[in-house]
Order: sequence, then C-alpha cells, then structure tokens
Amino acid sequence: MIRTVSGAGCGPFWSGTWDRAQRLGVGWICDDHGSEVGDTVTVVSHAPANYDCPFCNNIHNGTSTFPLEIVHRDPEVFVKMNPNWWPNNPGNVLVIPTAHHENLFELPVAVAPAIHRAAWASAVAMKRAFRCDGVSTRQHNEPAGNQDVWHFHLHVFPRWDGDELYRTEGTPAPPGALRDRATQLRQHWPDPTEAP
Repeated sequence: MIRTVSGAGCGPFWSGTWDRAQRLGVGWICDDHGSEVGDTVTVVSHAPANYDCPFCNNIHNGTSTFPLEIVHRDPEVFVKMNPNWWPNNPGNVLVIPTAHHENLFELPVAVAPAIHRAAWASAVAMKRAFRCDGVSTRQHNEPAGNQDVWHFHLHVFPRWDGDELYRTEGTPAPPGALRDRATQLRQHWPDPTEAP
C-alpha cells in the first residue's frame, strides 16, 4: 500500500511537498515500482494484510511468543528487553511507542521527545547497571533498512571496547538472563528530574 505522508497521521514534519522534504534532508521516496510519485512524499507499508503486531500485543495485552521483560512503561513509550542478544552486548533494549506507527516515516514528531527520553534513560541505566564503556542506538526502516517488525522501535545497546557489535549476530537470550538484566535496569532507571 502506498500512503501519502501528511497531516494528522504523521505530524507536520513530513507534511508538504518534495521541496520541503528536500530542505529537510529527506531523500526522494518512490512508489513500490521505483518511479517518482510527484510532489508529495509517500511511503509504502510493508506490513502484510491483517498484520498481528507483536509489539502491540506486548503493549496492550502483555502477550508475547518470546520471554517478555518490561523495563519501563509510560503512556507514550514502552521499553522492553530485546529477546535477541548479541554475544558481547547482553542487555540491549527496545524503545517502542505505545501507539502503532510502522516506521520513522509514520512517526508523529510529537512522539519523538518521549522516545528520546526513554532512550536517554535506558542509556543511563545501562551505564549504571552494566558499567559499560558506551552505548549505541540504531533504528531500522523498511526491508532494505533491515526492519523486521512493522512497528517503529529503537534499539539501545550497551557497548564495551572491542565488542564487535556490528560483526556479530543476535541469538535468543536465556530467559533467566533477560530477567536478571531487566531487574538491574529497573533498579538503576534514572528519575526524570535527572534528565538534561
């Protein structure tokens, strides 16, 4: 499905013409055949028909096909342990808006501050709990961008010198280790008043 990005569903950042998108640094987005669409910025939905969103199931009814360890929740965002861990980076989390938005192109700008606050808090908790050397974030959009769940989410990884995060692949984490890391993060979750 091709959708024009504008108005209430996507927020003012993505409304407007190709000229506005170009000024904002957005690439020319094409339809699913690669042809230019005209003066509006459009995106293609990659979710299959009747998509049963696993993140919406986590958020709205607490169900999951994988172990579900919730680290933080507020009205706008949900932070959970990623059930897949990279061998040298145990304890990564996913920051997910509670409302369903397929990807960055559909995400309302008004939701971005809540995602940023949760990513900041996740990073602070990781530094305190895991004593990691650093933190990385990454976010994927559309199949070519390696998106595999059709609900916007931001990965936050604890990092250590020489950990080779980008040379390794994720595998299912042991449920007990997920639970232990989630407990550590909850115990070290910063108070919102600590935010810069």
